[in-house]
Amino acid sequence: MSNWIKKGLAVVHITNLEKVMTVDHCIFQSKEIKDNSNQPKRVSRLIGIEVNMVNEDGKIDKSVCHSKELIPLSIANKGKTEAYRFYSREGEYENY
Repeated sequence: MSNWIKKGLAVVHITNLEKVMTVDHCIFQSKEIKDNSNQPKRVSRLIGIEVNMVNEDGKIDKSVCHSKELIPLSIANKGKTEAYRFYSREGEYENY
């Protein structure tokens, strides 16, 4: 899971670095699988991040994004090159 994503964090989408959104919550999907000993085991996985953004009318819109598509605003403010380095998980962003 992306440990850097927290409720209330300002983020942008990699395709629109100008539109600021706020993380609302992580969306998980839970299901039961069989482990190696054929015993049932419940697992969950991250399927998306729900974000909030203000539209042209001043109302809040909700959207779901993949965690890989989101860039922290603090990194996006450093410029497009830095945002794309984060997106590619290069250098110091390798473990995000």
